[in-house]
Formats: sequence, structure tokens, C-alpha cells
Amino acid sequence: MSVYMCHYRWVNGQSAQARELGLQARALADSLDEFSLTITVNYYLGLACLSAGDYPGAETYLKENVALLEGDLIHERFGVAGYPAGMSRTYLAWALAEQGAFDEGVACGREGVQMARDINHTWSVVTASWGLATLYIVKGETREALEILEHALSLAREMSLGALTPGVKGSLGYALAVSGRVSEGLAMVQEAIEDAEASGRLAFHALLVTYAGEGLLFADQLEDARAVAKRALALARDRGERGVEARALCLMGDIIKRSTPGEPQACVSRYEVALTLAGELGMRPLAARCRLALEQLSGC
Repeated sequence: MSVYMCHYRWVNGQSAQARELGLQARALADSLDEFSLTITVNYYLGLACLSAGDYPGAETYLKENVALLEGDLIHERFGVAGYPAGMSRTYLAWALAEQGAFDEGVACGREGVQMARDINHTWSVVTASWGLATLYIVKGETREALEILEHALSLAREMSLGALTPGVKGSLGYALAVSGRVSEGLAMVQEAIEDAEASGRLAFHALLVTYAGEGLLFADQLEDARAVAKRALALARDRGERGVEARALCLMGDIIKRSTPGEPQACVSRYEVALTLAGELGMRPLAARCRLALEQLSGC
């Protein structure tokens, strides 16, 4: 029962609670030594860890699925909406990206997408594509992310996969904004947030709000960006999403830096807190971003 409560809490954006329930389910699966339950628990617990910012935990559980799901087992669903073999690989790619392990993540993510395509299961293809595209977003390679996300969103819409649309649409909008198509991208992110809130499916919702804050910063709408960043931070803290919390803190530093260019110390504390948290979570790319900002400020 706890495995499905883990998934339920995760879908509803209660990431920290989902992780705790997932850990309970994993202990039960271990005591029963039941293979199918272990696969299902690893998948949902991996997602909960990813949302909660426990990237090493997500890596551990999803890697176990990768090792176990080979051969004919690639074609088994184990009670999951998609096929865990491919989806575990691409969510693993996301977790690896947050830790800066890009080469391993790219290989794993591409393999997962190909598995989903070979099985010819649209839900799995869209989910796997989103995970791989997020790796490219974290890596800063938005061109690759755009191509993947545009196809994934088209598939999700064609097959009426409303549960997957907000995440894919929000990520696509963010990638568009980063690539310079700010107005178009920001509108898409905001639409994705509204879709998620209307459906009540709030997994990764706080991340989308952070994307909106960054889009507003790109658009030089600084007061709106500040308000949205504060909301993202509050949501992340309320839901126990520590990775998003670190990202929102860094964003707040970026906004203050842009708003008060003559007062470099005003944003230092935000970057320092974000850097500390990113370090605790093993978020090497975000930590590098914070360090660069602090180095630039120290020269002012």
C-alpha cells in the first residue's frame, strides 16, 4: 500500500512525504524479496527522491532498476503507467545531470528513449524524452532539448496525455526562453503552470514556477520575477523539494543582481545560501553557477 501512497503523494507535489513513504515501501519489498514489487518501488521512490532533491538516492534506486530490467523484462510494466526499463533510465539521466555526470547521463537517457521507441508505447516515449531533454537543459544544450521536447509535446497532445503535458510544455517553454524566444517561451511556461494547478498534478510544479521566474528575468520584468521566485522558494520549502529550493535561491540572487547593479553585496547572501545547499545536494552544475556569480561580484 505504501508504494501507491508514495506515488499519490508525489503526483500531488508532496515530495518529502512521498520519499518517506517510498523508503517504507522499499523496506517492505526487501523483507518480502518480491521482484515485481521491488521494481515498482524503485521507480516511484526514484521519482520521489528526484523531486525531493535527493539525487544520490534517485541514482541508487533507478540504477538498480536499470541493472535488473534487461532482456525480456524490458517489455514488462510491473503495474506502472509506462515501461519502467526505459523510464528509469531517463529519470536516472536527469538525476545524473543534476550532479554533473553528463556523459553517463546522456548515454543512459538515449538508451531509455530508444527502449521506449522500440516498445512503441507513447506514454513511455514522452516520459523518457522529457527526462533526456531535462538533462540537456541542465547541461546548457538547449538546442538538443528543444528538438526532443517539441516532438514529445506533439505526441502528448496527439494522444491526449494530459498528465504529461504540463511538464513537457513547461520545459519546452523554458528552453525556448533560454534560447532567446522569451515571450513565446514564457507564455508556454505560464500555461503549463496553470494546467498543472487545474489538474492537481503538482509533481515538478515548483520547478515550473522557477522556470517562470527565470523567464521573467530574461524579459527584464524584475518585480514580477522577484515575486515568482519568492513563490517558487516558498513552494519548494513547503514541499521538501530541496533542489528547487537551491535553484530558486540562486534565481533570487540573479534578480537582485540585475535590480541593484550598484550594490553587489545585496545578492551575495542568496548566492552563498544557494551554493551551500547545492553543495549539500551534490548539484555540481548549480554550485558552479553560484560560484561564478560570487566571483564576478567579488571583482566589482
